[in-house]
Amino acid sequence: MSTTSRTRLACIALSTLLVAACKKDEAELTADWNRHIEDVQKYAAKYPGFKAALDARLAEAQKTFDQAKTSSDPGARTAKIAEANANLTALVPSFEAYETAHNSLKTAIDKHASLPPALAKLGESAKGADTKATQMIADAKPGNIGEAKATLESATTLSKDANEVFSSADGYLKASDELKALTADKDILKLPAGQVVPLLDAAKQAQAESAAMIAAADPASPGVIKTKVGEATRTLDKASAALKKAKPAPQPAAPSATAKPTIAAKPAPATTPKK
Repeated sequence: MSTTSRTRLACIALSTLLVAACKKDEAELTADWNRHIEDVQKYAAKYPGFKAALDARLAEAQKTFDQAKTSSDPGARTAKIAEANANLTALVPSFEAYETAHNSLKTAIDKHASLPPALAKLGESAKGADTKATQMIADAKPGNIGEAKATLESATTLSKDANEVFSSADGYLKASDELKALTADKDILKLPAGQVVPLLDAAKQAQAESAAMIAAADPASPGVIKTKVGEATRTLDKASAALKKAKPAPQPAAPSATAKPTIAAKPAPATTPKK
């Protein structure tokens, strides 16, 4: 995302916060201020490289807050405190987004710890992305909020891309299992050899091609891995679709020989109209 785009989004976010804050009174906004200071101090302690940028923003917002307290106009005080809150929390959503993506990736890595050998490269790619994102945050020493936000967004995107690799892996495994089941389907195997053999050959070729696609992907790039797994999945799905199309439709069950004949209901007796 360009600097101009980030600036525009930041302005929109600030305006939104200020509009929402206008609905609160001075006491509520002051309570928000104290809570936001705790949030900023928490992230400064957790991510030391970002402390300078956070401290600078806190000092800047503190000036606005102090100005608000010297005003004799209640409306002006409320507006200034809202502005101070918005400035102070500018980076908090970026930290929250990064931690959500990072924790989600950690969970996905644990969940997919036992991937089949053919997909081991996907696990390597995700773990590599996790390490890179973590190191990116650990090494960062942004000089201002803009640089801090850009770093957090890059790490967040990296974690999200790696997490999507596992989603694509789940789709591939599902497609692979479906194709395997169809190649062993009894109804399909009963088809004439001239019809079923080409279909089974095509399925084997699809399995080989999909495995080759994944093997050729660069594990250092989660985006490339995801694309290749998607292509491999579509290759398997195409072979499955051909087998499904050829599979005979289920025949209706024959009536049971022991079934009792249906007895027609007796017609109701005619009634004679009263005279």
